[in-house]
Amino acid sequence: MKSTQGNEIYIKLKKDIISLKLEPGAQLSIKELISSLGVSRSPIRDAFLKLSNERLVDIIPQSGCRVTTIDVNRAEQERLIRKSVELEMIRRKMLVVDREFILQQKSNLMFQNNAIIENDLPKFFKLDEEFHKRLFESSGLLYTWEIIENNTCSSYQRVRVLSMRVSGVANNILEQHDGMRRVCESGDFDKLFEIDKVHLSKINEEFPYLFEKFPTYFTQK
Repeated sequence: MKSTQGNEIYIKLKKDIISLKLEPGAQLSIKELISSLGVSRSPIRDAFLKLSNERLVDIIPQSGCRVTTIDVNRAEQERLIRKSVELEMIRRKMLVVDREFILQQKSNLMFQNNAIIENDLPKFFKLDEEFHKRLFESSGLLYTWEIIENNTCSSYQRVRVLSMRVSGVANNILEQHDGMRRVCESGDFDKLFEIDKVHLSKINEEFPYLFEKFPTYFTQK
């Protein structure tokens, strides 16, 4: 039971950290979590340990933990892993584009547009993730996606969420996604490679603004 509770708490806190509901520097108190969640210390400590192993929190002995700042070097390495695998997948033309795939991606893009209109950035981020997950799934690489996204991309994910707060970024992402969908439909994998290469590199152009706008969120080593 404790292990199950610990995993549930871990999932909830990780989601809140990546969505920036819990911002870098935020402190989490064991006592407050015991009170709000109605659990004992043990599952909370288990959750903290897992988050610490992913470098999402720094544990404060006897009291709780603090959400880490975003390690720029780590985020860049995570982006490189994601970019390398995704582009190699496209280069090898592993993607199976059928009617179901196209319909799912069109539907996803419609919901992305609605999320922008509603200014629902957490929802937009989730749809962004689902759009790319479908590329991996249609290439027979769903397990690879799960390894990358669940275990190695937490810092990069936080940077992406933060970038979506910048005016125009979400619209630009949607436009690039729609371009990817159209070339998938036409079967032009060389063009898809070029569009996705730019798409997965755009964060480099956004970093200077993010550093200036949110200086306390980052650590540069």
